[in-house]
Amino acid sequence: VADSSGLTGSAFVIVTITPGSTNNNKAPQVTIAAPASGVQVPVGSSLTFTGTAIDEAGDISANLSWVSSLDGVIGTGRSFTTTTLSPGTHRIMASVSDSGGLVGSATLALTVGTGGISFPVVADAYTDANTANQSTNFGTATVLRLWNQPVDRIYLRFNVSGLPAGTISRATVRLTTTSATNSGSDSGGEIHTVSAPWDELTITHLTKPALDATVLSSVAGPIVPSQTVDYDVSGVVTGNGTYDFGLKTLSTDRAEFVSREGGAGAPQLIIFRDAPTSTNPIVHITAPADGTVVGAGAAIGFTATATDPQDGNISSSLSWRSDRDGVLGTGPSITATLSLGTHVITATARDSAGTAAADLIHVTVGSGGPAVTIAAPANTGSEMFGRPVAFIGSATDIPDGDLSFSLQWTSDIDGPIGTGPSFTKRLSAGTHTITASVTDSDHNTGSASITFQVTSTRVGYEDFSYGPSIEVQLDKATATKSQSKLWYVDGIWWSVLFNAPKSEYHIYRMDLATQTWIDTGVAVDDRGKSRSDVLWDAQGGKLYIASRYGFSVSPGQNRLYRYTYFQGAQTWALDDGFPINIDGAGCEALTIAKDSTGTLWIAYMVNGQLLVNHTIGGDDTHWSPAFFLPAPEGNPAKADDDAEVEWLPGSPGKIGVFWSNQLTQRDYFAV
Repeated sequence: VADSSGLTGSAFVIVTITPGSTNNNKAPQVTIAAPASGVQVPVGSSLTFTGTAIDEAGDISANLSWVSSLDGVIGTGRSFTTTTLSPGTHRIMASVSDSGGLVGSATLALTVGTGGISFPVVADAYTDANTANQSTNFGTATVLRLWNQPVDRIYLRFNVSGLPAGTISRATVRLTTTSATNSGSDSGGEIHTVSAPWDELTITHLTKPALDATVLSSVAGPIVPSQTVDYDVSGVVTGNGTYDFGLKTLSTDRAEFVSREGGAGAPQLIIFRDAPTSTNPIVHITAPADGTVVGAGAAIGFTATATDPQDGNISSSLSWRSDRDGVLGTGPSITATLSLGTHVITATARDSAGTAAADLIHVTVGSGGPAVTIAAPANTGSEMFGRPVAFIGSATDIPDGDLSFSLQWTSDIDGPIGTGPSFTKRLSAGTHTITASVTDSDHNTGSASITFQVTSTRVGYEDFSYGPSIEVQLDKATATKSQSKLWYVDGIWWSVLFNAPKSEYHIYRMDLATQTWIDTGVAVDDRGKSRSDVLWDAQGGKLYIASRYGFSVSPGQNRLYRYTYFQGAQTWALDDGFPINIDGAGCEALTIAKDSTGTLWIAYMVNGQLLVNHTIGGDDTHWSPAFFLPAPEGNPAKADDDAEVEWLPGSPGKIGVFWSNQLTQRDYFAV
């Protein structure tokens, strides 16, 4: 769309249709709702797995397959419960294949530990036989003290619940000494059960229950500050329930432990269980790896092992199946050629009791390379030079899917021109071979090419009328003087041109579509007989216009204008503090340049003398006095001789001045 000022804007979207699919099929969306990834559970724990699988066809959660990296297939469907996961870290994958052969999956990690299950203390206190403390309750103290001079005893209570069924191999009460320098002792004392009742908030030395007679275990010591101290209570912990313990010592060297109010290091009861005995077969597919991708027609070798606690090696009972191609073979090793697409390969074995176990992997048979399509521009199409060209393409691959955003576009004339499914670019004139290419995860490359011509024609207009009060010969400055009127920014040609109705100079932009100059309305110089030289500083992002006035008119005064470009509006704004007056009034030509240090320079002829000025300290508004160029040859010249100043790329800190001398009939250049 174009507005009243001639500014244009556009927008587009890309829609990709996946080849080979009449319903734009997408892989099912699989979500594992439970358990949470990263969970750690004791061996033998009851774990419920729940997941969903949603496809264009609807809810296909009933078809989910659940596979453990350690145990193979562990369940099917939306939800199931198991207590037989092996100890170790499992990668659990829930996957499903839709009717179009696309596979969706989700994974979680969990750890089944053979380590202890920890139960925190639910009540603790110590008693003090010191005469002043015999009736004092220490149930809320942050420490637990153990001593025999006078007698300090410790009381602990643990509630054990939710403990999975199975044999308990060991149980320990774990205490931690405080960090105080005197918390250690030469003995850790001994631990007993406590059968009589007691209350954490009321127990004192006078009301404390007696410890049961049997010593469960003792810690001889010594113990030191911040030490973990374990007391073996295996003989009395048999399963879920409440357990009360008491500690005493014969040592006169007091020990001090962290209580449950003391924070980290509070008492724990740690229970260790034996791993359950498995009775089911275990199947592992050993080759190929899950997610393997092969080319079309490739023969694939499949191997697996199957073992059973009762029957031993039952690999001969293995049967292999693809969800796309059906039965593939039997035994521990087979070779098969699969159809194009993604397959769920299942290896299943049964023991002598008929109990089955399975493992599965995903294998994709690829198409051999991505398919690339160039939708725009049309093959053998053309566009005028300077006009933006829209490029649109797509790339699909088996198994990588849509690779459009990885497309790389090149021109045999301009080199790399863009990336992704769409962009716009202005091309050089000529006949281009445009190639869009992409490489998939298997390093297969696909591409498509077209030819496209960019035609070069004359743009703008040529005229001999320059408005009222304008001297024709002087106003053809671009043709006869060393001053520039044109510059190229943001893919647009710009110029300082005379606005006849206002009798002043404005900034214009070239509209290539209509082959016309469009007035931006940005004024430069309101003096009709002024002339200018423009400099676009791409690095600094500034436009400089040096405007001369005073050759054959008076009073003369040269000016410097500086502008900033606003890309979204395609226009320019005069910077604050500009224009400023600069030297050289009365010259026939004024030129401006900027060197590699950021210094601006102007050069001009006044009364036959070649003069130069430059900015000071990087300030565009602070200029040096005019000085004669230190080049005796070529000076003086005639009043209507001209000079040009230019930055010399590749020569840091260098500037060049070129001037004419009608007296000597020669041109000169100085660096």
